[in-house]
Amino acid sequence: MISAFAPPPYLLPPSGYVVVPTTPPSWVYVSPHAAPPPFHGGKRSVHGPKQHHQVPMKNVHASLSKQNPNAAIKVSSPLELSVLQSSFPTSSGSFKSELIEPVIKLMLEFLRQTDSHLMLNAYPFFAYAANGDKISLDYALLRDNPDVVDSDKDLKYSNLFNAQIDAIFVAMSALEYDNVLVTVFDTG
Repeated sequence: MISAFAPPPYLLPPSGYVVVPTTPPSWVYVSPHAAPPPFHGGKRSVHGPKQHHQVPMKNVHASLSKQNPNAAIKVSSPLELSVLQSSFPTSSGSFKSELIEPVIKLMLEFLRQTDSHLMLNAYPFFAYAANGDKISLDYALLRDNPDVVDSDKDLKYSNLFNAQIDAIFVAMSALEYDNVLVTVFDTG
């Protein structure tokens, strides 16, 4: 198990774990007996321009690489869909302009250089709750419904989750980061 964050006292490392310090206030707890899986780096997902995760991710990656230079450890931090300026139609997916240079491009470049995945928190329910007059509940809950058509690209979406993920891919492609893989970290 690998986790990177500033832990509250009740989350102190269990017995048998190695503490790898990074730039405070971050720590990495590594079980010496387990193969290192991909993990979440950073304290919270990105919501706005004041939260820069590239530096903590680089610090965690550097600390882990220093401890075991041959390990294939991936470091990432999840993005919320709120980083999108536009997500409908899906083919218009774009990041908020104020986040592109200080957060998005730096993060995606780090992920590309380290062959890590972008972790994404996708919550179709929140989109439905905010736009219930425009989004059907069945579409948000992945139930049978009339497909939503993106007429710009003639694409059909049977559910909001797929449309949201595609909007992220379109936004990444516009910045020429379409070779960074995406993993859904949390959803609901």
